[in-house]
Amino acid sequence: PTAIFASNDDMAAGVIASAFRHGKRVPEDISVVGYDDTPIASAIWPQLTTVRQPIAEMGYQSVDL
Repeated sequence: PTAIFASNDDMAAGVIASAFRHGKRVPEDISVVGYDDTPIASAIWPQLTTVRQPIAEMGYQSVDL
């Protein structure tokens, strides 16, 4: 694969670690995206591209409708 979208940031961090162990460069050889925007996303190298869902804000907005 050329890209992996992991179901959470911890899994994405594991994908990055595994890629390096197998001689792959992120993002040059494989792109990795996580989900949840947890602190690990900025603690690893290279920093993880992640998706953040503002659940609380979305809830407030839905009540205002």
